Amino acid sequence: MDLGKLGSYYIVGSEDALQGNEIITRTYWRQPYSSTALLATFKKIFQLHPQLKSTWSNETLEWQPLEDSKFEILLEKEASKILKPISEEELLTQFEPSSSSLPFRIRVFKPDQQPDEVIFLINHAFANGLSSVHWISRWFEMYANYSGLSVGVSASAGREPHLGALSKRYQNPSGRYSTSRTLLKKLRGILWAVIYLIRFTIRVRKHPTTIDLSRGQIPKLEGKYATRSFLLDTDTTQRLIEFAKNSDQSLGELICIELIGALFQTQSNRDRICFSIPADLRNTLTQIPLDAPGNYTSSLIAQTFRTENTRLSVQQTFRWLRRNTPYGIVQIFSWLAANPQKLLEHFKQQTRKPLPQRAPFEDFTFALSNLGVIQDPVMEELLSRISMYTKTQTLFVGAFTFSGRLSIDICLSTDLFSEDECSLTLKRAIQALTSYKAPETSTAPKIIKPSAVTSSLPTTYLNPPSD
Repeated sequence: MDLGKLGSYYIVGSEDALQGNEIITRTYWRQPYSSTALLATFKKIFQLHPQLKSTWSNETLEWQPLEDSKFEILLEKEASKILKPISEEELLTQFEPSSSSLPFRIRVFKPDQQPDEVIFLINHAFANGLSSVHWISRWFEMYANYSGLSVGVSASAGREPHLGALSKRYQNPSGRYSTSRTLLKKLRGILWAVIYLIRFTIRVRKHPTTIDLSRGQIPKLEGKYATRSFLLDTDTTQRLIEFAKNSDQSLGELICIELIGALFQTQSNRDRICFSIPADLRNTLTQIPLDAPGNYTSSLIAQTFRTENTRLSVQQTFRWLRRNTPYGIVQIFSWLAANPQKLLEHFKQQTRKPLPQRAPFEDFTFALSNLGVIQDPVMEELLSRISMYTKTQTLFVGAFTFSGRLSIDICLSTDLFSEDECSLTLKRAIQALTSYKAPETSTAPKIIKPSAVTSSLPTTYLNPPSD
């Protein structure tokens, strides 16, 4: 089975229950956008990238090219919606099935006395987080060229957005590894995955009480969601990066450590946290480009316990990531799930169960998606910030650094979770993060509440904004 299909099956199988299937990316503009350029470049991206002219087929269970007549109908349908501002409520409740919509869509939001927003809706069965950034970067190139802006590189040059250290893996994927090295890496990932899954199963049986912020509620399947966004200033972000470097950790590890610590404070009678860390498979599947249709993502299903040292436990978890365990896990599950229809049905049934009944592998307390550093000259010139999230039935936490600032976003189902409890939990984690000190730093910053809302998305600034 194509490993990109496995992730796509999960999204398509759960989309009806979630009433969502896309990665939602909100871009906050420094200056008002050009409506003419917005509409023209939306159409142009489909002309330059034919793979976007597709929809999900419920018969073949894969992305299929559209006939020209059907594509034109869908394109005009989407184009007619672009310049009609969407409300906050509409953004969180809108839903288009994968089988009847284009994988790349745009909406706009024009709040009073706040920056313009362009919102990208990219089907998660078509692209994962990194490839979504790729498509958005491509669109911004076209927008800059159409508008005559003298930033960045022309779209014809085929520039890739810089995704921190990760970008080097995708600059020339076919030449990254020799065939023998790639095969060895795959085999090692599978062997480590076998060991990991056996160890995981043995340990979970000794700790049955998993922290569950939904408190065992049955999903109502009403598609109601809430989001929160937290933005760190450049000084705090830089200090965290320096601390992580000096302690031989990643920024993602620091976030994970403090989030786990905050979650353990919510339910003192429970001693296990199960969490998911998505990982891009193109690190191993080096022949798969970023624009290939499919969700080439695996997740490391991890767990930690109250009796353990959280820092050491998280460090061990991230070592499993570096051993290519996520690739091995998804490869093993693809072998076991030989029937795609049964797999889709499994995902549909899981979305209708309370979280505790999805144990031991799917009763997540939270999911942490860390995209690393996003550096793109066009986007940094036009945008003040970005927010990214997706609809799930767990507490979804997304993190990345853009323009020198760490952004942490959460998305949660209000049918299952208390918005106030989840927001408070994340605030505790971020407060702990701000206390980290680089070697030369003597004082930690305090949280300063903004005097006014600075974007339509609820935002907490840690220290005054630097711009």
